[in-house]
Amino acid sequence: MKEVLIDLYKIRDLYSGLGQFSRNYANELLDRKPSDINIHFLCPKINREMISGDFHCVDANFQKRYLPFLNRKYDIWHSLHQFPSFLPGPRTKLVLTVHDLNFLIEKGTRKANKYLNRLQ
Repeated sequence: MKEVLIDLYKIRDLYSGLGQFSRNYANELLDRKPSDINIHFLCPKINREMISGDFHCVDANFQKRYLPFLNRKYDIWHSLHQFPSFLPGPRTKLVLTVHDLNFLIEKGTRKANKYLNRLQ
Protein backbone atom coordinates (compact mmCIF):
# COMPACT_ATOMS: atom_id res chain seq x y z
CA MET A 1 0.00 0.00 0.00
CA LYS A 2 1.35 3.43 -0.96
CA GLU A 3 1.82 6.03 1.76
CA VAL A 4 0.79 9.46 0.47
CA LEU A 5 0.89 12.77 2.33
CA ILE A 6 -1.26 15.63 1.01
CA ASP A 7 -0.20 19.11 2.17
CA LEU A 8 -3.42 20.88 3.23
CA TYR A 9 -1.68 23.70 5.09
CA LYS A 10 -3.53 26.38 3.12
CA ILE A 11 -6.83 25.15 4.58
CA ARG A 12 -6.06 27.47 7.50
CA ASP A 13 -7.40 30.32 5.33
CA LEU A 14 -10.77 29.18 3.98
CA TYR A 15 -11.42 32.63 2.52
CA SER A 16 -8.72 32.18 -0.11
CA GLY A 17 -8.80 30.20 -3.32
CA LEU A 18 -6.11 27.80 -2.10
CA GLY A 19 -7.98 27.22 1.16
CA GLN A 20 -11.16 26.32 -0.71
CA PHE A 21 -9.23 24.17 -3.19
CA SER A 22 -7.51 22.29 -0.34
CA ARG A 23 -10.78 21.60 1.48
CA ASN A 24 -12.60 20.44 -1.65
CA TYR A 25 -9.64 18.30 -2.79
CA ALA A 26 -9.45 16.53 0.58
CA ASN A 27 -13.19 15.90 0.78
CA GLU A 28 -13.36 14.58 -2.78
CA LEU A 29 -10.38 12.30 -2.21
CA LEU A 30 -11.94 10.90 0.96
CA ASP A 31 -15.26 10.33 -0.84
CA ARG A 32 -13.50 8.21 -3.46
CA LYS A 33 -11.47 6.24 -0.86
CA PRO A 34 -8.76 4.66 -3.00
CA SER A 35 -8.07 1.20 -1.58
CA ASP A 36 -4.41 1.04 -2.59
CA ILE A 37 -3.39 4.32 -0.93
CA ASN A 38 -2.98 5.16 2.74
CA ILE A 39 -3.74 8.90 2.86
CA HIS A 40 -2.26 11.30 5.41
CA PHE A 41 -3.09 15.01 5.50
CA LEU A 42 -0.62 17.64 6.67
CA CYS A 43 -2.98 20.02 8.48
CA PRO A 44 -2.79 23.11 10.63
CA LYS A 45 -4.69 22.88 13.91
CA ILE A 46 -7.32 25.31 12.61
CA ASN A 47 -10.18 24.27 10.28
CA ARG A 48 -9.60 20.50 10.45
CA GLU A 49 -13.31 20.06 11.02
CA MET A 50 -13.89 21.27 7.44
CA ILE A 51 -12.65 17.90 6.19
CA SER A 52 -15.28 15.19 6.42
CA GLY A 53 -14.43 11.53 6.65
CA ASP A 54 -11.97 9.15 8.24
CA PHE A 55 -8.42 10.41 7.78
CA HIS A 56 -5.06 10.62 9.51
CA CYS A 57 -3.91 14.17 10.20
CA VAL A 58 -0.22 14.98 10.58
CA ASP A 59 0.43 18.18 12.53
CA ALA A 60 2.01 21.01 10.57
CA ASN A 61 4.67 22.00 13.08
CA PHE A 62 8.15 23.53 13.42
CA GLN A 63 9.97 20.28 12.66
CA LYS A 64 8.00 19.59 9.50
CA ARG A 65 8.70 23.10 8.23
CA TYR A 66 12.29 23.78 9.21
CA LEU A 67 13.83 20.30 9.60
CA PRO A 68 12.42 18.36 6.62
CA PHE A 69 15.23 15.79 6.74
CA LEU A 70 13.59 14.50 9.96
CA ASN A 71 10.20 14.02 8.29
CA ARG A 72 8.86 10.52 7.96
CA LYS A 73 9.34 8.92 4.56
CA TYR A 74 6.25 8.78 2.36
CA ASP A 75 6.03 7.30 -1.12
CA ILE A 76 4.60 10.60 -2.37
CA TRP A 77 4.30 14.06 -0.81
CA HIS A 78 1.73 16.13 -2.73
CA SER A 79 1.74 19.88 -2.22
CA LEU A 80 -1.45 21.50 -3.49
CA HIS A 81 0.29 24.73 -4.45
CA GLN A 82 3.52 25.67 -6.13
CA PHE A 83 5.30 27.40 -3.23
CA PRO A 84 4.88 25.08 -0.23
CA SER A 85 5.86 26.05 3.29
CA PHE A 86 6.57 22.40 4.10
CA LEU A 87 8.83 20.07 2.13
CA PRO A 88 9.44 16.33 2.33
CA GLY A 89 12.59 14.56 3.41
CA PRO A 90 15.21 13.65 0.81
CA ARG A 91 13.87 10.14 0.03
CA THR A 92 10.27 11.16 -0.66
CA LYS A 93 8.98 12.03 -4.12
CA LEU A 94 7.39 15.48 -4.33
CA VAL A 95 4.43 16.38 -6.53
CA LEU A 96 3.59 20.08 -6.89
CA THR A 97 0.28 21.33 -8.24
CA VAL A 98 0.92 24.56 -10.14
CA HIS A 99 -2.19 26.74 -10.23
CA ASP A 100 -0.80 29.67 -12.12
CA LEU A 101 2.36 31.27 -13.45
CA ASN A 102 1.26 34.87 -12.82
CA PHE A 103 4.59 35.67 -11.22
CA LEU A 104 6.18 35.53 -14.69
CA ILE A 105 4.41 38.76 -15.64
CA GLU A 106 3.79 40.30 -12.20
CA LYS A 107 7.37 40.17 -10.90
CA GLY A 108 10.60 41.58 -12.22
CA THR A 109 12.84 39.39 -14.37
CA ARG A 110 15.22 38.42 -11.56
CA LYS A 111 12.47 37.45 -9.12
CA ALA A 112 10.44 35.67 -11.83
CA ASN A 113 13.50 33.58 -12.75
CA LYS A 114 14.10 32.78 -9.07
CA TYR A 115 10.52 31.52 -8.66
CA LEU A 116 10.69 29.59 -11.92
CA ASN A 117 13.92 27.86 -10.84
CA ARG A 118 12.24 26.81 -7.58
CA LEU A 119 9.49 25.09 -9.57
CA GLN A 120 11.78 23.18 -11.93
